[in-house]
Amino acid sequence: MKSPSARREPPSSTAPDSTIPDALHRIEEFITDRPGLALDALKCDRLGDELRHLHACVRAHHAAGFLVGTGGPQPDIPPELTGESQRLRNEHPHLIGLVDWLTRHVDAVSDQSPEDREIFDLRLRECVAVLRRHEAEEERLLQLALWNVTGGEG
Repeated sequence: MKSPSARREPPSSTAPDSTIPDALHRIEEFITDRPGLALDALKCDRLGDELRHLHACVRAHHAAGFLVGTGGPQPDIPPELTGESQRLRNEHPHLIGLVDWLTRHVDAVSDQSPEDREIFDLRLRECVAVLRRHEAEEERLLQLALWNVTGGEG
């Protein structure tokens, strides 16, 4: 396992939400670029850096209460969408937990059995899929709210 001082700092960011899609994209590339479950220590280091960066971004997203990609003032959520907005906000702790589990296990996964590496791989894929779905639902909510504010509905 790496010592904390040996870890590279994740890429810096100015807007917490704009980097979530970027981090997911880099993790998806990692998943598709590696054959099977070939996870050596170097690949785990790189993946760990991306996961730590994603973890920080998701935590910042939750703390700021942003909808994905806005990074600024948000339109008022129409009353008929407040339930959906609250449901999405309530998902944030679960999303943080998914990324946290991966972050805590990535450094040791290369030394694990093939079965444990497969579990890690499945959880990684699940995390990316869940975050992509959540991102799409937040984007949909934002677009509906903007539509409402600009007079499309109402």
